[in-house]
Amino acid sequence: MQEDTVRSADIFAMDTYMNLKAYGRDAEAAVAEAEARIYELERAFSVTNDASEIGQITAAVIIMQSFGAIAYLPILLVTGSLAGAFTGLCAQLVLHRIKR
Repeated sequence: MQEDTVRSADIFAMDTYMNLKAYGRDAEAAVAEAEARIYELERAFSVTNDASEIGQITAAVIIMQSFGAIAYLPILLVTGSLAGAFTGLCAQLVLHRIKR
């Protein structure tokens, strides 16, 4: 019966309406992880959010009138990806514990 499990979530992120849907045993965890990752990517790379890493780099380039701040972008991408992987792992562990 669990193979027929369907979970979905309607979210708005990255200036886009999204409907996430997953099927099967781990459908709930998959939807939760996808939603968390999407919001994390939005926080990091949104061009409309001044607090995002991209927004901060853009502001630094404008204020400094130099493209030198762009040199930090690879570091931000790596650390953001590591943080995202950690967040996803934590979400999976929490959902696994909740199911027990």
